[in-house]
Amino acid sequence: MNEPVVFITRQPDSYVQLRGRLASVGYRLEGFPYIKTTQIAVPRVPDGVDWLFFMSPASVKHFFDQGHPIPAGTRIGTLGPGTAAVLPEGIKVDFVGSQSDTNEVGKDFARVLGGDRVAFVRGNRSLGLLQQNVALNQRQPLICYETSLSMETTDYKPEVVVFSSPSNAEGFFRTNQWEKGMKAVAFGSTTALALQNLGAQPVFIAEATDEKSITEAIFKALDV
Repeated sequence: MNEPVVFITRQPDSYVQLRGRLASVGYRLEGFPYIKTTQIAVPRVPDGVDWLFFMSPASVKHFFDQGHPIPAGTRIGTLGPGTAAVLPEGIKVDFVGSQSDTNEVGKDFARVLGGDRVAFVRGNRSLGLLQQNVALNQRQPLICYETSLSMETTDYKPEVVVFSSPSNAEGFFRTNQWEKGMKAVAFGSTTALALQNLGAQPVFIAEATDEKSITEAIFKALDV
């Protein structure tokens, strides 16, 4: 008899501890991303910017892969610890979001920002919930990648589906039906809201994007 499945909309190979924890209670971890990111050329860091704020691990990858030097004195912010963890070695992080609610992270960051100016390093599909907490004359986008949705279908019938972003949720629902008895885990409140709008219920929110927080949310959904 096949083990029941927990499905994550990311490559599952990096979640070694989660895979082991699930196996200990009879579950198998499967998954793949429902989005594809393509780099967009950024000519340089904009003039007059005091902060670079990275909105996702993908924003870190596609920005730093282009080899742009960060001007001296520029401060670094990230949406959460998962994004901070993939920054290149030696990059000092001055702000790391610590809440699952993106809007609340934006409020926290606005207080730290003060009167400084920030470039939000992001993809083309960002919902802008965090950025709206910063005055228009203090912020600008620095779009370094484009997100496209996958048309993959899955043959698995997972008990829990873990969604890492609103775009991954949208991609999943393009080709898969939400069936009775399935449960969703969302990376943060923005993804949770997207899932609710798509008809996924119930939704459990991971308080952060690190493996420990994701595991806790999954086990809460599984009730084991």
